[in-house]
This record gives sequence, C-alpha cells and structure tokens, in this order.
Amino acid sequence: MRVYGLGLCLLLALSAGCGNKTTEVANKPLVAVKGVITVNGEVPEWPILLSFANTGGGDTANPTVSSAKTDENGNFEAGTYGIGDGLPAGSYAITATAIEYNTFLRRPVGPDKLGGKYEKADKSPKKFEVKDGDQPIDLGTINLVGSKKKKK
Repeated sequence: MRVYGLGLCLLLALSAGCGNKTTEVANKPLVAVKGVITVNGEVPEWPILLSFANTGGGDTANPTVSSAKTDENGNFEAGTYGIGDGLPAGSYAITATAIEYNTFLRRPVGPDKLGGKYEKADKSPKKFEVKDGDQPIDLGTINLVGSKKKKK
C-alpha cells in the first residue's frame, strides 16, 4: 500500500513539472491589438472574421494562430491564446472573410460577403508589425469593399 502511494505521489509530481514546462515554452508575451472594420465606409451587419498571418516567417518551433471577430459596431481585438489577449511579436497581414454562421448547423454557410477579396495575406487591407514590449496598438479604422447587408 505504501509503495502504491509513493508511486502515485511521484507520478503526480512528474506530471505537474511537465505541464509547467510546456506552458512556459508555449506562452509568448502578447501585445494588445485592436481596431475597427467598416465595409463600404459603414459598420458591417455581418461579423467579419479576421486572421493575422505572420508574414515574417514566424516561430516554426512554437507556431501560433491569431484571430478576431468583429462585434456589432465593427470593433475587434486580436487574440492568440484567448479572445482579445493580443499578438506575439512579428510582422502581420490581416485577412478577412464575412461568412454567415448557421447556429443550427454550427458552421459557416454561404459565400463570403466580401467576395474573397481579402482571404489571402498578399491581398491584405492592412499590414503591420508588433514588437516585444510594444504599448497596445490601435490599427484605427480599416475599410473593406463588399456587400454589407443581410439577406432578408
């Protein structure tokens, strides 16, 4: 019985140590990045899904994926590990799509309301850089061209 208890304690201690090392390696310092998306100069009625493509090569050992979704006023805050927590250092190009989300099917449906114009980093409406230790970055208003109305 004592051997079993000792083995269990050793296993828990080792697994706790491994978890901490993984977390320390994976979590990079982040800088808050926010902005506003408009479509044809107005607040879009469709949520705009944004991705932040690292154009500087990125960290191949510990890559991250960063994204955001606009709110009802077109505002967004970039997130990497959680919603709105920021971006790690790097050079970025924003990609954007506006696809209706069907809550019943739990997936996007229909065509991109922006016509696919901003799906690739080389067609990005905005490119910018984040440096370690930067103050929060406000990208201002980014105007996209496309349809903005929901079908009735």
